[in-house]
Amino acid sequence: MSNKTRKKNRKNRAEMDLKTLVNPNGHRLPMLCLIFMVSLYIFLLMVVYPFYMQNYFYDIGDAKWRFFSNISFFADYKSRAFYFPGCFIFIAAILIWYVIDAKVKKEKLYGFHALSIQDDIVATFLLLVSVSSILTPYKDTVVDGYQYWNMGLITQIALVIIYLLASRFWSAKKWEWYLWMAASWLVACIGVLNRLGQDPIGTLADKSNPQLIQFLSTIGQQTYFSNYVTVFIPIGIFVYWKARAIDVKIISGIYIFIMSMSLTASGNDSGFLALFAAMSILLWFSFKDNESINAVFEITLLILLGFKFLGLLQISNPDATALGGLSQRLTQGKETLIGIVAVAGVYGLVRYLEKKKELKIDRYEFIRKIYLGLVIGMFAFYFIFVGLNTAGMLPDSIAVTGEDVSATYFSFGDDWGNHRGAIWHIALMTLGDWATQDPLKLIFGAGPDCIIYELSAYHQNEILNNVGTELGIACVHNEWLNCLLGYGLLGGAAYMAIFVSAVRRSLKNLEANLPWMMCVVSYVIHNFFCYQNIIVTPMVFVMIGLIEVGARKAAPKEAETAGK
Repeated sequence: MSNKTRKKNRKNRAEMDLKTLVNPNGHRLPMLCLIFMVSLYIFLLMVVYPFYMQNYFYDIGDAKWRFFSNISFFADYKSRAFYFPGCFIFIAAILIWYVIDAKVKKEKLYGFHALSIQDDIVATFLLLVSVSSILTPYKDTVVDGYQYWNMGLITQIALVIIYLLASRFWSAKKWEWYLWMAASWLVACIGVLNRLGQDPIGTLADKSNPQLIQFLSTIGQQTYFSNYVTVFIPIGIFVYWKARAIDVKIISGIYIFIMSMSLTASGNDSGFLALFAAMSILLWFSFKDNESINAVFEITLLILLGFKFLGLLQISNPDATALGGLSQRLTQGKETLIGIVAVAGVYGLVRYLEKKKELKIDRYEFIRKIYLGLVIGMFAFYFIFVGLNTAGMLPDSIAVTGEDVSATYFSFGDDWGNHRGAIWHIALMTLGDWATQDPLKLIFGAGPDCIIYELSAYHQNEILNNVGTELGIACVHNEWLNCLLGYGLLGGAAYMAIFVSAVRRSLKNLEANLPWMMCVVSYVIHNFFCYQNIIVTPMVFVMIGLIEVGARKAAPKEAETAGK
């Protein structure tokens, strides 16, 4: 072979390598543009969005809504005098271009899959929430949503679009996982520093404002912050659990340590229950080899050490914010120290038996069933105890009473959970009122983000007397009860089915979907005590889309393109 021929072959191979690097699936220009725009949008949503603020915490809710609506639908300048298309508009235009190009060239349409059960559920939800919006009498509110909440029809449509884009025209690469982890780690670090009295970005300058204790980092309200942390920490947990390289273990271990500190810094108890749920899922799937179960012990130790380290920093720092409640117990109480010693002891025993070659964890799979039984039994006992304690049916020797914060965990009433007891009672009474007085509203709801008007119309006195506010209740602090009120029984059931189906679809390809399954379950558990929000909920729908990508890869018939 001549030198000239060899040079030509090397050049051709180099060109092919470059094409493979830039365009591994051999997509045409319209599809490349589409994938780029979807990737750009998800980057803005997952990496840039958490840091966006205006006027620090004072306008943070409105600022987050503006950023989200602007990158999604349109960008507004000078009081909306001029509109610039957002990512969805560009994506729609590129999608039309792609379809026309593919039809002209008689090529298959990439991303136009046969509909799955998850697609059907999401489409049903969109239809029902649209009907709810049409039927609601609160037309001035339903489109953008109630002020500072902004979970109206526009946001619900955006959630559906995000799911469709993530499930069809995008797939997260490992480096993107690490980018998300880096962004959330920085957000968490700022939150921890805020609780220690430090103000790296100047958001706590007005320390005379007592309400600032409810805000953290660049996310804002502390429940939003804890929701954000509990959704992202499972990614780092999975990376550590899966990693075998020591450098990846160290980086993900530091991530878990800081994120666990930030979770306690939030002061939101529901975050601990969400983290417990995520770790329980991981434990369930860890009885396959010794390395996996060892990783669970190591992750648990990192979490507990993170709790305790924050407590030490609080004690040594006079400017630190007092957390109170469960966060205070976990950071400064002896329970966490006992937990660290117990977990370290069991972990040491496991490693010793492993070294002696006397332990193969896959032979002990029955332990996870025992664990599941213990968890179910623990929660059953708790609910029975709370019921009897609330009813005053327990003897004085074991009854839990008093005004102490810890006592409120064992007695359910109007004041339980920062008045959640009263709010949930009012919400359930409103559903009952609809059943007898307005059945259509029971079926289709008050309209997305419009429940404040209905709750006030039926139970203004109870809100004033039992909750102590004249402003009304815009959200009932339980996303799943909230969606029944907002979207009705049908729409609410469809919305909840999206999450149930996502968990079920995760099992089709557990290797790819386990981290996203943990994230989604963590969100579901956390928001049993909190609410849908403009910051975290769109991010979770990206993860639901990723679950669908993994499920399709495991089911070749579903992954076939519709266009031929």
